[in-house]
Amino acid sequence: MTMSAAMPTESKALRLARYLKEFVGLRTTTVRDVDKYEAVLWFGDMPNEPECLSPAWNDGAESSETWLEVRKQQFARPPTPPDVVLPWIDQQALRQATEEIPKLLPSRREPDLDAEITEGEEPPLVERLLAEHPEVIGAYEHYRPAWEAWSQEYRRRSRIQNVYAELFRLHTQIQKQSEILELVLGLGFLSWPGKSTIRRHVFTARINLQFDTSSGIIRVVGPTDGAQVTIEDDMLDIRPERGHYESVREQ
Repeated sequence: MTMSAAMPTESKALRLARYLKEFVGLRTTTVRDVDKYEAVLWFGDMPNEPECLSPAWNDGAESSETWLEVRKQQFARPPTPPDVVLPWIDQQALRQATEEIPKLLPSRREPDLDAEITEGEEPPLVERLLAEHPEVIGAYEHYRPAWEAWSQEYRRRSRIQNVYAELFRLHTQIQKQSEILELVLGLGFLSWPGKSTIRRHVFTARINLQFDTSSGIIRVVGPTDGAQVTIEDDMLDIRPERGHYESVREQ
């Protein structure tokens, strides 16, 4: 009764559109949690760096067609440690960009070249203590600032490259499956606890990915025909009155 009373004010086309939407909804799985989507990238998790820029991070930014621009990163090799340090450090760990530089070994075993041995016999191993080699400690401390600068820059670039790699993966996937995949920007995150917890954005805007092979830049841009912001309500069990939708669309 309530529904039939509201129907006369709606056109046949609008009623048909609503019927088709609800019919399709019966045949698809409603996503209530944004993490259930094929892939999710959060602007808040992206590094705010010169090679990873978005006007969303600057309140005073002017309107721009590009919503996100990420540059492919090049990585430098770690600086070569002094030869005197090499036997006293894990060289494989030294190539990892960790927060702290690998420590020197407190001791190591090496062949005793002064020992008397017979022909074909291997010299015995003797233990050398790091404390007995101040020249190694001095060379290590002199080398440390260069390694720390490299590690910090490497980790900075890695954070940018992770975003780039994910966008490139999405770009490739959409190129292959554009019929069934859609890329959107979510706005207005709704977190609604309850029997069926909802964690989704209530607005979505269509976006495109542009990949410039010559410069190694990926851009997130709006479509040429406009972003076409849409109100998302399929995850709601109880929906607002239809009049509220028009008010929100105007805003």
